[in-house]
Formats: sequence, C-alpha cells, structure tokens
Amino acid sequence: MHGVTAHWVVDDVPSTRFPIYGRGNAGEIFPNVMTPLTGSLMGSAAREGQARALIEMGAVVPRDLGEPDRAVMSGVFGGYLHLNLSLSRLMGVRTPGMSIADIDVQMFGASDAPPYVCQRGDRSAAATLRLGRFLLRSIRGIDFSALDAERKAVVSWLRDLPDLTTASDEELVEIVDTTPRWFAAHMRSLLYASGIAGVLSALVERLGSRRARIDPGVIIRLTSGIGGIETTGPSLRLWELGRSVAADTVLSAHFDAGVIGLDGRLRANIDHVAVAAFVDRFDAFLDEFGSRGPDEYELASDTWGTDPSLALAAVERLRLTSPDADPVAAGVRLADERAAAAQDVRSSIPRPVRPVLDRLLRAAGNAAIGRERAKGTLVLALYGTRRALFELARRAQARGGPVERRDCWLVTREELPAFLADPPSFAELISERAARRDYLQARVPPFVFVAPISDPSTWPLRTASRALALADVGDELVGLGVSPGVRRGRARVLVDPSDPGALEPGEIMIAPITDPAWTPLFLAAEAVVIDVGAQQSHAAIVAREIGIPAVVSVTDATSRVRDGDLIEVDGDRGIVRVLARSGDERLRPSPR
Repeated sequence: MHGVTAHWVVDDVPSTRFPIYGRGNAGEIFPNVMTPLTGSLMGSAAREGQARALIEMGAVVPRDLGEPDRAVMSGVFGGYLHLNLSLSRLMGVRTPGMSIADIDVQMFGASDAPPYVCQRGDRSAAATLRLGRFLLRSIRGIDFSALDAERKAVVSWLRDLPDLTTASDEELVEIVDTTPRWFAAHMRSLLYASGIAGVLSALVERLGSRRARIDPGVIIRLTSGIGGIETTGPSLRLWELGRSVAADTVLSAHFDAGVIGLDGRLRANIDHVAVAAFVDRFDAFLDEFGSRGPDEYELASDTWGTDPSLALAAVERLRLTSPDADPVAAGVRLADERAAAAQDVRSSIPRPVRPVLDRLLRAAGNAAIGRERAKGTLVLALYGTRRALFELARRAQARGGPVERRDCWLVTREELPAFLADPPSFAELISERAARRDYLQARVPPFVFVAPISDPSTWPLRTASRALALADVGDELVGLGVSPGVRRGRARVLVDPSDPGALEPGEIMIAPITDPAWTPLFLAAEAVVIDVGAQQSHAAIVAREIGIPAVVSVTDATSRVRDGDLIEVDGDRGIVRVLARSGDERLRPSPR
C-alpha cells in the first residue's frame, strides 16, 4: 500500500496530485461500507469509466491521471466510497465561464472542504479549448440515441441469461465476470451525462443571477418539474398502487395487518377482484423497476425485485398520504411555475441573450433526463449480476457457508472460486471481516478529507453523532436550497429507507443521505431536509420533480432536530427554522 494504511479489504491508495476526497454524491450510491466482493468487481471498472468520460470532455489529459497505482478518480477509504474533489475542481478551473464554486455547489454542496489552491499543471490552455468545445456540444443537447442503444443492449443481455437456478457455478461466475466490462462503459455514459447536466445548470444559474438576487428560488424553479426523469417513475407507480389500496376495504385490511407476510396474503386472496388487480399491477411494477431499491449499487443488497416487501412498505406509507400530494397534479403546477420563472429571467437579461437562455433551458432539461437514464441503465445491468451472485450465495450457504447471506460478500472476486468450493474453510476469515465491517459501519466517515484519511478510531460513532446538542427554538439551520417552496410540519428523522413506517403523512422527512429507495417517501413528506447533498444530488432532482421543498447540506440536521419538532423548510433560501419543540401544540403545521 506504499506506506498508506489500509483500513478495509478493498481500500485504495489515494492520489498525491489530487489529495482532497469527499462523500458528496458518492454517499448516495454507496451509503454503507462497501463489501469486498462488490469493491473488487467494480472499483477499477468505475475509475476506468470515469477517466474515459473526463478525457472525452476534455477536462483532463492522460498525464493528469498518471498515478497508475492510486485511486485518482474515486476510491474506497476506510471502507467508504469517496469521489475526488480536487480533480472535480479542475472542471471549474479549466471550463470557460465556470468557477470552483460552481463545481462545489453542483457536486458537493456546502462542506468544510479546504479552499482551492492552484497547483502547477491545473491551468491548461489546451484543456480549456477542449472544454469550450464540450460546452458547445452540451448546448446542442444530449445524445439520447446512444443512451437508448445502451438500454436495449442491457435488456437483451438480461433476457438471454440462462436459468440461474439450473446454471452451473462456472456459468454464474462467467455472468459475474462480465460486470467490469459493461460497468466501465455505463459509468462513462453516466459521468459524461452528469458533466453536461452540471455545466448547463451552472450556465443557467449565471444567466439568472440578476433575477435571483430579487427572487432566490427562481433558478431552482427553472429546473423543476421537467418531466421524464426516470428516477421518479417508481414513485408515480407506487403512488398509484397506494391510491388503489386506499380505495378498497379488502386491500386496506391486508395492509392493516402489516407488511410482514403481506405479499403472500395478497396472492392467497386473488379471488377478490381488487386484490387480483393490485397483484397484477404490482407484478408489472416489479418487472419494470425490480432492479431498484436501497443501496442499489451494493451487490449484496436486496432490491424491490429480490425482496418485494421493500416496495410494499413504500405502498403502505403512500396509501395513507393525502390525495393532495398527487404527483401528476404537482407536475402540472411545476410546469406552469417553470414557464413563469423562465419569463422572469428572460425579462432580466438583454434581448440578444434571451435565445441563449431558451436553448440552455431545453438542453439542461434533456441533460437531467439523460443523466438519470444513464444511471437507470447501469442499475438495471447490475440486476443481472446481483441475481447471479444471490444464487451463488444460496449455494454457498447450503454447503456450510455463512448463515447471514450478506456475509458471502466478505470474500473478494479472487477468493470467490475457493470460497464456493469450500465455504467452511473461510469461516474464520469471514468472521474477522464481519467484525471489521461492523466496526466501520458503526462510525461516520469524514465527509471531506485531505489524504490520507484519518484512522477510523477517531471517527464519531453514529449513535454519538445523533446525540449532538439540539437546535434551540428559533434557530435557523442553513443549507443549500435545491427545491423551492416553504412548508411547515412536524419533523421525522429517518435513517433507513427500508423501514419507512415512522413517517406519517404531512411530516417533514429528515435524513442523513438519500438514494433512489427513498424516492417514494418524498411523496408522503411535506418537505425534505438532508444532512449532505448538492444541486445534482438525488434528493435535489427528485424533490424538484415532485414539487416539495428541499434543503440539503444541512450539517447534522438528523442530530440537531428531534422527532416531533415543528419546523419550517424554506427551499428557496436554504433555511430550516425550528419553530417549536416536540409536544408544543401551540403552533400547527401549515396545509400543503
């Protein structure tokens, strides 16, 4: 490890040229400690795809990445995935019309990252020229035909997979071993689309800056309610399922009995017309969105398809939500607000520049759609690998392997054949790694660090981080407003999207970080507050699409606000106000 201490099996060696790393956006796709099997399959491939994208954009040249034994693009440190903030900042240095602040806000939000210090080689006339060309290509829009071709190829691959239950171990391992090749290609597409979306959003913000001084939420409204964002698709379908449950007494009775065993109870009662219709629609939902779920990049995690109860838990919350939260109606309202915001910004800029704004807005909307499309394709492809690994894990358990299925991912890809041949022989190693995983998982890694990462023994325990001093009534917690509007409601602190039962309709959800599994819960919430995040983070994109106020980068919000506190969320200004302590009924939440 070249003198760098490895705290976890798949830890990487950090860059010396670009030493600042952060959890922004990385925490959404890998919120937990990365398993050795997932890390050894995907780590190098992810960096290869990321490098391809940045080189194609013109942001870097191969010599910028000339540390072959180090994780320059991204890496696992102390078990947690981090993205390279130093390298991302080159986009701000080298892209015409952009700044370091633009990159930080788009990718990492508010953080305690050290200020940028220019190094030799950061400025590059050649890179600026190439990025200028990339900027012009971005304004012309995104290539949906390439994204569609990638999706078709993944769908075809999944359709042609053999019956996993009868395939040999060797055939299943062959499926697993295709992962690095296509993962690199899809990661390239995702990062390229993300780069276009980020650049265009920054340009829109620049053009609207004059109007934003008067109306802070106008820029956010310009990119809200775009429609066609793939990540919100599951939420719309789950909303419809929730409405069908709310409308039928028999279905409601099944859900009243609890989520545990619910899928079986429903299928045993398909002689009832409404139940049969629900099961058919739910199966169609799983066919389309079964690849999604909590911690969906981690190959050891269940998705909605491998554990339907996770999706049914979301339906359980949504059936109790007020019909006023209808996302379709919200989409209509947001489209009107977006058109009004565009007119406001157009009137604030010189006439010759207005056509440029119109073009940027169209391109930015398409880029947001493309970014989520690319991400959805990658996750869909992971579904094939995941199912093959689940079958291998089942067989390993039958041969005397770990009782807990997830522990089967505590071996690396290199160790996998020997593990499958003789699982009991790995018992001691797996036990040691499980203990280490749990040790790291119990701690909160630094959101930003300058390499090397600190020893995990110095990281705060998750339980301790939730015991920080509460904000006083009247305090304002400042973050980054990413979805407009002002709402009041009782706070509900959630840390696990697979257990949403505590969230009551009309409450404000406060979470440490979100991935797509949280999306359906946004529909049940009055507003959303997230400890971390940025303009291009998942919480921001989804909140803007379904029309609820959201503030991210509210440091320690999950610790400083207590369940039941009455709070006000101002998504325009990025402020969370504590209005009353839990139990004080003098102030009531405002209606949606």
